[in-house]
Formats: sequence, C-alpha cells, structure tokens
Amino acid sequence: MLNGGRLYKNAGANTAALRAVFPQTRCEFFLGLCNPATLVPTAFGAQSQKDWYGFAGDTDLMELRWSEVIGDILSANPDCGITVWCNEETPVVWPQVLGQITGQGAGYRFAGETDILRQAMTEEGTRRLEAYLTARPQLSEAQRDQVRELFLSYFHSEDAVEEEIDLPGWSQGFVDTMTDRYFEDVELIRNIPGVTVIG
Repeated sequence: MLNGGRLYKNAGANTAALRAVFPQTRCEFFLGLCNPATLVPTAFGAQSQKDWYGFAGDTDLMELRWSEVIGDILSANPDCGITVWCNEETPVVWPQVLGQITGQGAGYRFAGETDILRQAMTEEGTRRLEAYLTARPQLSEAQRDQVRELFLSYFHSEDAVEEEIDLPGWSQGFVDTMTDRYFEDVELIRNIPGVTVIG
C-alpha cells in the first residue's frame, strides 16, 4: 500500500492487468476513497508482519495523494472511465453509488439502500429515516441525500463514528493536517477529465 513511499504505486499496472482479462469489453473502474489519516492506521492494524516503522518505511504520510492513484489508473487505462466517492460519505451517497455501478442511474430505488446508514445510525433514527423517505417519494436524489445527511447528523451512533488512533508521532494536529490535505486532494480530483465524483 505504501510501496515506494506512494499510495498504491502499482494501481496503474494492476488495473491494466485486470482490464486485459476482457480487452474487448467496455470497462469502468469504481473506487471509494478514504482519508489516509484513517486508512493508514486501519491497514497497519490489519496486518501483523511488520512493526510501525517497517510498515510506514520512509513514506512522507503528508504527501499521500489519491489524485496520483487515479492519474496512474487513467494513464494505464485511457479507454476507461473512473467513478470515485469518499468513503466517509458512503452512508449518505450509497444509493447513488449503486445507481452508477449498476447503470440504473439516479432515482432507481434499491432494496437495502439504507443498509450502510443502518450501521452508522441508531435503530430509532434508521426507522424514522425510512418512514420519512417512504412518505416522500417525490424528493429528488439531491434532496434524499440531504435528508440522509441530516438524519445521520442527529441520530449517528457514537460507537460507529469514533476512531482512536494511537501511532508513534501521531497527534490530533497531525491527523487534522492529513485530513485537510485529503479534502484538498478530493477537490483536485473533481477537475480530472474522465473522472466522475459522487457526493
């Protein structure tokens, strides 16, 4: 993941190999982005072969950029589009993600479209949200996103949204700076030709 001090350095080559499996078939890539301030600690915690210094190596964590990963994928697959979204927004935009991936588009109602929200909200909040949306089928997709976001802000589960990061040299200021750079990178990604950003 941090090979050569970059985020997913092999993304271009790996996606090109995947693309080559069915070279005559139309291909698109879909990618959920994740704040490196939460991605790196989660990935480190999911392995047991390396200590922190062996895992991070000499990577400058402040320079990890999803825009480079996406650029590599597009360069290696110039005939393929790519759709991305921020993992942090998945509970709110999940129906849009499903619509894009399946080709059904906005407005198609999937069974279980609140399943991911359910993991981040209280049971009461989920019940109220589903009842509210069911009673208002005329809402646009943008309005439905706003409703989901509002309900999530009021009825979020503290256990689902709190993350404790305990790594050498990491402080709240360090995490905040990484997060700010992630958001700046997402804005840069919005302007890359051939990329669709959901959310």
